[in-house]
Amino acid sequence: MVADRLRIPYADHMLVRLPAGLDPLRVAAASDNLADGWRCVVPAPAARPGGSVLVLGGAAQSIGLYAAGLAVAHGAEVVEYVDHRSERL
Repeated sequence: MVADRLRIPYADHMLVRLPAGLDPLRVAAASDNLADGWRCVVPAPAARPGGSVLVLGGAAQSIGLYAAGLAVAHGAEVVEYVDHRSERL
């Protein structure tokens, strides 16, 4: 959530404070899109180190990019990324 004020029950246990100097807009996707990308690809390279991963981009936009980067970071030897948008390729 990106807002100046927001009421969140149990916020002391559910939120992580951003480090000073970090732009909130740069990390706004971490709670949703980044987590979806993680869930989609990280278990596979962990189970088969050095394997291959195919990521289909498209309507989800940044989720596919996060998934491809996470696959590389977590040991996939080959990551194929397919998308119809040239700016994401």
